[in-house]
Amino acid sequence: MSHEEDAAEGRTGSIARRTSLVVLRDLDASLLEHDVLGHLLALGGAEAGRGADDALDELRDRMAAWILAREGLPPELPAAHAPAHPTLSMRRLRALLHLADGDVGDAEGDPQRATRRRQRCLRIARALLDRVERGPSSSLRRTILAALARSLDAVVRVGACDVIDAFLIVARQIVDPDELLTLSEAAMNPELEHALARYAIFAKAAPDEPGAALRAHDDFTRDFALEASSRSEALHAVLVRLTAALSAVMSAESLRALAPSGGSEPEVISSLETALASLAQLTLGARGRLDPESSPTVPPGGLRPLTVAVSRVLSGADTSLGAQVLAASLDEVLSGVPRAIGKLVTSVAWQLTDLPNESRDSSTAPSLRIVEALPSWLAPRRTIGGFHVIRALGSGAVGSVFVATRIEDKAEPDAERFALKVPEYSATVARSLSEAEFLTMFRDEASALIAVPPHPNLARFVTFDAGSKPKPILVMELVEGTTLEHAIEARGVDMARVLKILDDVLGGLAAMHSVGVGHLDLKPSNVVLRRDQQAVLVDFGLAGRHIRPGCATGAYGAPEVWGALEGRRDLSPVKADVYAFGCVAFEALTSRVLFRADSELAQIAMHVGHDGFPPPLRALAARPGLAPVAELLFSTLRQDPSHRPSAEVARRELARIGPALARSTWPLGA
Repeated sequence: MSHEEDAAEGRTGSIARRTSLVVLRDLDASLLEHDVLGHLLALGGAEAGRGADDALDELRDRMAAWILAREGLPPELPAAHAPAHPTLSMRRLRALLHLADGDVGDAEGDPQRATRRRQRCLRIARALLDRVERGPSSSLRRTILAALARSLDAVVRVGACDVIDAFLIVARQIVDPDELLTLSEAAMNPELEHALARYAIFAKAAPDEPGAALRAHDDFTRDFALEASSRSEALHAVLVRLTAALSAVMSAESLRALAPSGGSEPEVISSLETALASLAQLTLGARGRLDPESSPTVPPGGLRPLTVAVSRVLSGADTSLGAQVLAASLDEVLSGVPRAIGKLVTSVAWQLTDLPNESRDSSTAPSLRIVEALPSWLAPRRTIGGFHVIRALGSGAVGSVFVATRIEDKAEPDAERFALKVPEYSATVARSLSEAEFLTMFRDEASALIAVPPHPNLARFVTFDAGSKPKPILVMELVEGTTLEHAIEARGVDMARVLKILDDVLGGLAAMHSVGVGHLDLKPSNVVLRRDQQAVLVDFGLAGRHIRPGCATGAYGAPEVWGALEGRRDLSPVKADVYAFGCVAFEALTSRVLFRADSELAQIAMHVGHDGFPPPLRALAARPGLAPVAELLFSTLRQDPSHRPSAEVARRELARIGPALARSTWPLGA
């Protein structure tokens, strides 16, 4: 077929082209669209069926490579390979769509087959996305977009990405509402179809009317309802914060109004840039999962060019916010942000150049609400326990975290900032504790942090005030930087760096464990890379000397946390931390969550249903040269806590196998 089509494209006659079309049509109908050939071969019996499956999988791989070599058009191919006949190109793209759309079947019992299928789906999606991003509009563009939508359906179906990833991959580059609707109509996954359709409505809002565009973004955020997952919740939270920040910018009557606390730091702009950085990290992570071989740079967590520019005006260092400075700042903060959202941010932010530095009526500044939705229980003066709350930083199942300064330092531009955590009685906690029990637990166990020695891999303990009103507070050093979760998602690490991070984590755990205190919520989002280098454990709201119900996050909780070893009196929080470290280490080394499930109940069942060798770890152990690291992780994941090593022993073992492991390519098992 290849020879005949080459002749067809060389225009030696219509017979060769017709022959190519007939052969491609028959293969498409018999192998890809309906798999008639596979069903016929399966009639030969189970043994013959298995052999036929392998042969047909190889044929699918060859067909995918053959079509992509002509339709994917990688940059290195000469222009002579471009299809000369639209009909032939349409037939190829239709076959490619069926190849992705029909790539189904039970491959659970055959890891090699499942891996090959996964890689084929990823390869097709990458090539089509590359063609959409590079290719100009053409008569085939709708077909290419439809094939891309089906290929993204396929990568979600085989577990290579989730729906949030697929949405962000598309939204990062495509801004045309009609093209977004084409993708939505072609998608078979109902959640992806819904997300793209709602996003298309937002993208259609006129960017030269910021108010209308912002309302459309707010509508999109409220309608953006996908199945519950940590990534969908993270994206929704970012979109809510972004809407709030942009609304505050739109409402401001002066640059001074962007700093409601009265200092020179524009908290409104800082909140806007924080939301944009989080959105860029989510988008970068999604593209990294689609293209594991790429190594994009992690957006710097601490860089805030627009905040700095406005702050210089408010402090008197600059007389005004210049258009050139604003443009350069926007270029930096919008890198990696979905394009339609970037256009909205740009249209709103350009209004800053028209604002006076100071309000004509000084009473208007305090009336502007602080973005990030500060809770209603916080007093209007935003003080609690001797600290002044600047803005919200984040929230979890058991508490909210705020950026704060000491009250006496709030007017100082260089005042030290802290992470102030307040317990929040959530529905998750309510399943196992009453509110009174929860608050008692927080007061009793947080006081254990006083005994933890200072350590470079631990956020510094500042104070714990059980009597502050209206809620108790736990105050720690504010460690600014990229989280390990974002570094993994953005593929901004290599093997040597991962090993150094894991050594830092074990160092911090060993320091806590030396006084019998466990972190009890170890996960990648609670590991911050200070200056993008040194790993520091943060968020000690669950730390303590005892295991309590709910003191973990679903993917990282040891079996005893979920009550699997009820009745034993030797359960220790330090061994629960070691188990969580095994989960975190697997994720850091492979870029994949070890215990991934659709619900927390399903995750709990996975935690209690193995004895150190869950299937993903078993698959890793089977790979050449990776047995030593698999054995280390196996030891940390044992069901019986007494069989797990201490953090210090695990650290020594990691140091022993580290030099050989450092020569491996990250991520392991890709």
